[in-house]
Amino acid sequence: MSSSTKFSLAPCYGLVHVEEPGEVGTCFTDWTDHDIDQSFAWAPDGVSFCLLTDHSDLDVEVVIADSFTPLPEAVRIVQVPFEVVGPEGIWVSDLFGEGAVSVAPGQYALYFETGYTEPYDPDNLPIIIDTWCRLTFIASSDSQARILRADPPITVPLMLRAERVKDRSLPPWSYPLPASEP
Repeated sequence: MSSSTKFSLAPCYGLVHVEEPGEVGTCFTDWTDHDIDQSFAWAPDGVSFCLLTDHSDLDVEVVIADSFTPLPEAVRIVQVPFEVVGPEGIWVSDLFGEGAVSVAPGQYALYFETGYTEPYDPDNLPIIIDTWCRLTFIASSDSQARILRADPPITVPLMLRAERVKDRSLPPWSYPLPASEP
């Protein structure tokens, strides 16, 4: 059984966040150097993924499925554990907007895939190039964090945190954010 939801976002800092519904931006976090190097920041209440560019339109697809098959055109694929606690599902958001998606409570392996919507030359990327991401939820009680496909910015082994690091004295848009130049 599989279901899919599609929508668009316009992330301005090259990030997409997956979190429980609530106050928009609760998933924003202070990024450590390690988070930047591995292209995502994870904590038990949500995850933020680096996109391939800082400024582009983003086509988002959220899939709930029984198994995961990577897309051949994906430039980066990351798997993380994710738990949906409440019946409201999840939010997929950028700094300014979000898409609500119905996901049943439970433990999941969350697969993040991203790529470019058009052919590109990695040595000569345009300033703005549209991208896509697919977030696939597979029921799993023992999911591990793994980088399944890496592009050159990803340089270190994985590290997950037990809790979110956030300096609440700063507005979310002033948190250190990674550059996502491929």
